[in-house]
Amino acid sequence: MKRTATVFKNVFHSFPLHSLSIIFFTLVTGLLPVVNLWISKLLLDNIVAYLSASGKSELLEPVLLMLGLQVGVGVTTILLTQADSYISTKLSQLITFKMEQEIYQHCLSMDYEFFETPKQQDKLFRTQAQSAGASNSLFSTVISIVRKIVTIISSGVVLFLFSPLLCLVAVSIAIPNLILNIKLAFENYELIEKRSERIRKTGYVASLLLYKNYARDNILFGIGNHFFNMWKSLQKKTLSEDLTIQLRRNKFGGIGDIISHIAYFGSYIYIVWATAKEATGTIGSVVMNVGLFVNAQGHIQGIADDFANLYSNSIFLNDYYNLQQVESKIERQKTGLPLKGRVDSIKFENVSFKYPQSERYALKDISFEINLGECVCLVGGNGAGKSTIIKLILRLYDPTSGNISINGRNIKDYSTDELRRIFGVLMQDFSLYLLSVKENIIVGDIKKADNEAELHRAIDCAGLGETVKALPHGEATILGKMFGNGEDLSIGEWQRLGLARIFFRNAPLIILDEPTSALDPQMESTVLEHFRKMTVGKLSIIVSHRFSSARIADRIIVVDSGKVVETGTHAELMKENGLYSRLFRIQRKRYVGDEPNED
Repeated sequence: MKRTATVFKNVFHSFPLHSLSIIFFTLVTGLLPVVNLWISKLLLDNIVAYLSASGKSELLEPVLLMLGLQVGVGVTTILLTQADSYISTKLSQLITFKMEQEIYQHCLSMDYEFFETPKQQDKLFRTQAQSAGASNSLFSTVISIVRKIVTIISSGVVLFLFSPLLCLVAVSIAIPNLILNIKLAFENYELIEKRSERIRKTGYVASLLLYKNYARDNILFGIGNHFFNMWKSLQKKTLSEDLTIQLRRNKFGGIGDIISHIAYFGSYIYIVWATAKEATGTIGSVVMNVGLFVNAQGHIQGIADDFANLYSNSIFLNDYYNLQQVESKIERQKTGLPLKGRVDSIKFENVSFKYPQSERYALKDISFEINLGECVCLVGGNGAGKSTIIKLILRLYDPTSGNISINGRNIKDYSTDELRRIFGVLMQDFSLYLLSVKENIIVGDIKKADNEAELHRAIDCAGLGETVKALPHGEATILGKMFGNGEDLSIGEWQRLGLARIFFRNAPLIILDEPTSALDPQMESTVLEHFRKMTVGKLSIIVSHRFSSARIADRIIVVDSGKVVETGTHAELMKENGLYSRLFRIQRKRYVGDEPNED
């Protein structure tokens, strides 16, 4: 109930006019069924009187008056229902938009760690899929309960005067259904919570069958049927679970409906018998009292169902409110020292790091310093810790122990907004947006979106000039085949587009992760030349397996098993005859065979 009150309060506070309108419609439409039954009673009694008097004209007028009133009530009900439907739909849209907006805005403030945790991904999936609908349903259910209560009270008062026993019967029938529905609602949530990861996996496997990125491999390797069978197996399990829940709901719901049906006919007999005993009893009284009982019973039963829905929706909304309470450890830091757009040095001092929920150190007691004007290359095997170092520099994570400083001050002393402004980062798995060429580049610095000169400079520096000119609409060409008449790019062209994004940003600290892995040697040479020109007087870091990239660096840091094992220039490291030298010779041998000594 606390969650229900919170939602109702939030909706009313956010959309007071719509909420008041719906409450007004609810109160009026809750009274109209009883008014209609009362008019029906009077109409029937007047018709009987008119027929009993052999059609005396003076008795026709009350009949026509009651008919007119009944038509008026019917038309009013229709108009109010239509108005209520429109405003309810509009309010539903507003609630959905507001909740989705809050979810997405909250996601923008979350730590990177949140998105790398599968359990949090399950929670986010449930929240995004269920919360807006649950909130809408919860609000409309509360309104439905209010409407039913108004009808029950108005029906119950009249019915109670006729027979308190009938009121007790109507209430008693609803209680077992309420208990059952709440139990089923809890089981349903438990099921959804348990299978969140499987549902996400089902959606992912379905994407392997639907999207162009995977179509080629499906055709060439004949693996489409493998993924289809995987999807079928996952989906069948989900459908089977849904059917089991529905079977339980139908089994117990059917028993409840049979009891209600028996109660209806029993009450009908009782009302006829009790009315016959009254001297003033009429056919109209029978019809009205039966209608009042049916109204009361149906609405009490409906309230039992509604309370079960409230419980169900409240459970789903727990995910939404729990998500809102997940506090960012890093992103919430909005104040701190100014950096003034300058990076003079980055220093790691005895830094160790373990990823959350892991006991293994990804980095162990590493120390190094990079100064203004230096281009440093991080080299090492897969899993050596290179990308982890970058994540710590970017403050996507904080170190488990040790200290990271920028310009001589702890990285935590700066606001996250200040830090993010100094970075120009191209990760190996950088984002590919199925938007225009221009939009893909200007996301590097959206504040400079209208700077055409910078845009064209970035395109040229990335070696994309001729490619963009050849596209049907130049830089306005939509990329990918998902929307409109989009154009595909090769992997190498996409990588150059990512580099153009970094050139456009032109930040004081440039970090590139495997920046030329998909480029041919000539294009790699051109791009690296532009990169070196752009980073003169700046601090830059390259992560690469290609030693052509390493050789342009002023200094190379070799990482192995989470530790810095070597540091120096290319020539110095070759003379040491250590890990770097060994890796370099292995790579060189792939191109030229057995080589002479390299100094």
